[in-house]
Amino acid sequence: NVNTLNADYHCMVKEMKKSFILMKLSLNQFNMIRELCGTSGGDNFLQTLSGRLKEVMNENEILYKMERDEFIIIIKDDPSVLSILKKTRIIMDICSISWKYNERIFYPSASVGIVKYPLQGFELEENNRGGSIDQMKTALQQKREWEKSGIYDLKVSINISGSSLMQNSFLDEVVQTLERYPVDTKGLQFEITESTYIQNSSRISRVLQNIRDLGICIALDA
Repeated sequence: NVNTLNADYHCMVKEMKKSFILMKLSLNQFNMIRELCGTSGGDNFLQTLSGRLKEVMNENEILYKMERDEFIIIIKDDPSVLSILKKTRIIMDICSISWKYNERIFYPSASVGIVKYPLQGFELEENNRGGSIDQMKTALQQKREWEKSGIYDLKVSINISGSSLMQNSFLDEVVQTLERYPVDTKGLQFEITESTYIQNSSRISRVLQNIRDLGICIALDA
């Protein structure tokens, strides 16, 4: 759950000498399943999927069920790029297994965001204003390494704080980071909260449109 994840995260960042991998798994059809099958059906689907995912977890991998339609997977050791890709494909295959409930058959799918956390991850969390920029640089550097290895089909999601979006220099820093770590922007997604957008919609809309013009996807998170 969320509290366990937060506790484990802080423990790993403070104590681990190696970096670790965090995967965010988002279920694409969960709202439809819950609408058609009700709360009990939605819970059954999540329990079934959770059981399938746990079967492929090893001793260095931890699965967390988050709120709504998301799971978090933390890989404690420092796996190679190919190991990450292999694990991601296994997870995606599991999430696409058909699910039957009350004579209905569903064909779910999921998207996975992957972040490699360095030792300074705790400091990024403490500093929201600079954290988004530093997180973006770290994520783009990792995505650049993957693409150099021939891996282009992994999407990278980056949480962007409202304070970062309001900075006049934010867009310039995005452009400069992309120039330093040129990547396929179709595989990039910036996530912002709906409340951030609503509170500053006119100014942020212009910034987001400029970001879209760079080929980066924008996602609003409730």
